[in-house]
Amino acid sequence: LVLDHYDNNNNSTTTRNNKQPPRTIVCVDRRMPQSADVIASAMIDRFPELEPRWCFVQSDLSAVEPHPSCLLISVHACGTLTDYLIEMAIGTTEGRNTLSGGSPLAIVPCCHTVKERMGYRPHRLSGMDAQEVSALVQERKKKQKHLKHEAVADVVDEVRCRTLRNAGYEVEEVMLPEAFTGRNRLLLGEAISVGTGTDKAVGRSNHKDHHFFQRHPNLPFIRIPLADDDESIAQCHAVSGREMKQTEKQLSPSLVMSFWLTDTADGKSSDNNSVPTLKALQALADQCCGEMETEEIQCSVEVLGDVKVQSTTRRRSQFYRFTYKKSKGADLSAAHVSRTTAKRIHTVIRERVGVKFGGLLQ
Repeated sequence: LVLDHYDNNNNSTTTRNNKQPPRTIVCVDRRMPQSADVIASAMIDRFPELEPRWCFVQSDLSAVEPHPSCLLISVHACGTLTDYLIEMAIGTTEGRNTLSGGSPLAIVPCCHTVKERMGYRPHRLSGMDAQEVSALVQERKKKQKHLKHEAVADVVDEVRCRTLRNAGYEVEEVMLPEAFTGRNRLLLGEAISVGTGTDKAVGRSNHKDHHFFQRHPNLPFIRIPLADDDESIAQCHAVSGREMKQTEKQLSPSLVMSFWLTDTADGKSSDNNSVPTLKALQALADQCCGEMETEEIQCSVEVLGDVKVQSTTRRRSQFYRFTYKKSKGADLSAAHVSRTTAKRIHTVIRERVGVKFGGLLQ
């Protein structure tokens, strides 16, 4: 974040003439667009002191190590990306994203959803689950009959603000001029105390639940530390720029299957062997990939999220993620697996799964 500073006579001054330390900007995205060069040039022309403190890193957000000294900013953070950024700011003791205190936030959300299949799960510090948020949306739509499209955004952002306040944040909502953007709600958050949550069941959230933004299994390990110190800044510069573009070549497409964990409505399994397990699914995936010797592709299967319980029948279900990547020893210069190829293999695996587990495959 870069701000102008003015003296009492409204004369512009530079950061070097103030006690404020010079600011650092780190941009993170999977792909570095051409507009990144234009923006960097314009900003550095206006603020020359930024030249040694500006970098663009091509990476997943899983590599980011947030820090209280860094303001996390995102404009039009689509769908659950906003929730993931809030998760990062608050911090978690699991995984690599850890911090000693909350990072400040400035986020413009976009494309709100309460659909679990789209990855939506409110943070545990909200004290709510996706079904409860969805019920609130339906109630709000009844009250906002002429603005039903805004009901989802209003409720979801209210839940986000509640999460931040329970985490010890001071939160402010600002409406930007619509001339800039129709999606103009800006959420500002600053940690002012240690949050206690709403009850013992709330606790800390687990960033692993946000499956759309996990690190891909075969991405090279990259650290993006956001602490405002010389060592962190040097590390960001070391992994920045288009020369690091080999990371995007190694992205591995993932596809999802959902299974009932019981084959009867009363929640009991008539045959334990008929219930899918992670081990059984991995064996099927290995078998199918092994039959495609020329592809040199392997599939890793993992449990995705928590067990779901159907509200009326109480029948339990589970999502599994199938990630496709080149086998070890394959030419890394062509390590990318196309989504078309992944879908073709996934179709074969799905057919085998359907034969073995029958009606349990949703």
